[in-house]
Amino acid sequence: AIIADVKSVSTDGGTNTINIWQTRDLNTEIDDPENIVSISANQFTLQAGKYLIEWSCPAYAVDRHVSRLYNITTSTVEGEGTALYSGSDNNVTTGAAIVTVASANALEIQHYTQTAKAGDGFGVDAITGNSVYTLVKIHKIGA
Repeated sequence: AIIADVKSVSTDGGTNTINIWQTRDLNTEIDDPENIVSISANQFTLQAGKYLIEWSCPAYAVDRHVSRLYNITTSTVEGEGTALYSGSDNNVTTGAAIVTVASANALEIQHYTQTAKAGDGFGVDAITGNSVYTLVKIHKIGA
């Protein structure tokens, strides 16, 4: 399955807040051929199973930043993303984790930044078409 934060043309990724774990937007199910995920309130729910989850999310001019996969249901960090520095450029923190859930669990992608940037701290809009910011790929690897 592939889920993402998709915003219309000329819409930036959003304002980030400094020194807190901030939930990234997730609003679009791009593909889910096996019906393994649902999205609500920027969280995604997986049913019982074992999954490989990969994610990426951009940041612009926020200095040091990192992302993580957080399990809301169990209040645990399931995986940590790459630690990066974004001075005056746009770059992407990525991560991957193997997650096993015994029953339905809600998860979210969180982002921590050193410096606030109004409007486009979570990514600069595309010049044409929709802008895709946070992107999550979910592979069911267990029965």
